[in-house]
Amino acid sequence: LFLHHNRFLCNCDAVWFVWWVNHTEVTIPYLATDVTCMGPGAHKGQSVVSLDLYTCELDLTNFILFSLSISAVLSLMMITTANHLYFWDVWYSYHFCKAKIKGYRR
Repeated sequence: LFLHHNRFLCNCDAVWFVWWVNHTEVTIPYLATDVTCMGPGAHKGQSVVSLDLYTCELDLTNFILFSLSISAVLSLMMITTANHLYFWDVWYSYHFCKAKIKGYRR
């Protein structure tokens, strides 16, 4: 397989290719020297096989952690706002129903 002098965009979409190269018995001449990244900035000119597979896995982890933290913050804000606005209504309804159950009348 001849890949030298091809320009690769070394982002997280190319991780499958690096994984495939590392886990198959395919022979690619000049893999470490002439199969280089065209970009993005930090990877420009580096070998394709030097692409860090772990950093792309962190994208999903970061997204999950971000989603969970945003959900927690928004839930806390909604609960505290509802508590502030409707506390006395809920308190009155609770005691009114409690009195009805015990049999109190007006």
